[in-house]
Amino acid sequence: MTQNLDAWARRNLKTLARLWRCPSIADATCVVNSRLSASLGMCRPAASSIQLSPRLLGRCVRVRREVLCHEAAHLAVRALHGAGARAHGAEWRQLMTQAGFTPRISIPGTSRSTQEAVPSAPRRARTVPGWRYEHRCPVCQFTRFARRPVGAWRCAACAAAGLDGGLAITRLIPGVARR
Repeated sequence: MTQNLDAWARRNLKTLARLWRCPSIADATCVVNSRLSASLGMCRPAASSIQLSPRLLGRCVRVRREVLCHEAAHLAVRALHGAGARAHGAEWRQLMTQAGFTPRISIPGTSRSTQEAVPSAPRRARTVPGWRYEHRCPVCQFTRFARRPVGAWRCAACAAAGLDGGLAITRLIPGVARR
């Protein structure tokens, strides 16, 4: 797939450029970046480039197309609406829908943990002196700890998806370990 990546990506980017009436994305560069371990793709709008994880290459065609479309939509949003447009805002969601994909930030079942051949050992609970409050996103379960409650913190991923991003704050019981 790596030899044919350029031709495959170019073909798909041209199709999306026609669909979205944004010819500039057809000229974007698309490369495999072996350093992408947490995500399947990344977009650099200023450089007009898309980077794909090697893990993506073993996926089915639909997932590869969805990831390429997701990243190309970021390029199109910048070209059509400027650098001030939100990463996963209404414009981005509209382009994803127009291309026939559900606008979403991640694809269920593609996280790195589901790719491991051998299940990892359970992580030991961390106790850090001074952590007294847990801040947890009720949507995606993102967790952050602090010595005091911080009501201004938001879940960046959920906020980027257009949600409130507010975190639920729980006071931790001293001496009880948390994961």
